[in-house]
Amino acid sequence: MIHHYTSIQTLALILKFKKLRFTRLDLVDDIKEIAGFSQSFGTYVFISCWTEEERENIALWKMYTNNMQGVRISLPQQMFNDFKYEPGDYDGYKVTGDNITSPIPLKDSMGDNYIIHIPKVVDFFYKSISYDDDYEEKYSKLFKTEPGRIRVEGIQHLGKYKDTMWEFQKESRFAIYMFPLLPLNSPEINGDKRKQFDSAGSSIANGVSNTIEFFDVSLNENVLNNIIVRLGPLGQYADKLLVETLLKEYTTNGKLEDSHLKGVIRK
Repeated sequence: MIHHYTSIQTLALILKFKKLRFTRLDLVDDIKEIAGFSQSFGTYVFISCWTEEERENIALWKMYTNNMQGVRISLPQQMFNDFKYEPGDYDGYKVTGDNITSPIPLKDSMGDNYIIHIPKVVDFFYKSISYDDDYEEKYSKLFKTEPGRIRVEGIQHLGKYKDTMWEFQKESRFAIYMFPLLPLNSPEINGDKRKQFDSAGSSIANGVSNTIEFFDVSLNENVLNNIIVRLGPLGQYADKLLVETLLKEYTTNGKLEDSHLKGVIRK
């Protein structure tokens, strides 16, 4: 199981809509995390942060819940649906190769102004953070400038490194990579879908920033039905009632637990 510290309000949204929100990397709490990134690449990475540490983390309770009165949700790493991309031409977007799968259905991986890249590597979607004082240099080495474009050697490593000052988080995360497209009605595209999908390369080369700030990915409903929710160390009886109501309303087998730190931390 992996764990995510959050508010009761966010838990309610996750359970009702059965989706997990991914936030753009340049908008997370670590302002310097995208140091070393080339141009606007920090706007192309979207993440959801978790930890594999079973023991409760006081710092995470403090940082990501309201006065330690939020919740920690626990789910298996395989919490998303698994969609297979069949080879073919989809309105100008070509899928080649077999056994291409993604947690995002094909229809949602292509929008009016974006396209989501699905790298064909094992750790592209879920990764443990590597903490390194030289993380900025590690990132800068991934980018290669070539005539008319910027190439990334190992896109799956974007969002993998952080400064050692954040090591207390013991973080792992899910990451998706979204690139901006030129509008379909722009003169360069002129309504041609194929040209629009190909425009991602020129958008990257010209340093076009992604205007989308978050992206919601659907969770597997069967997995969500067995969610484990742990109340914060300073949670009140009213918080317990709220969470119990949410689990009863939106899950079939959701489990509620008290914090192991209950009675340990003074309010």
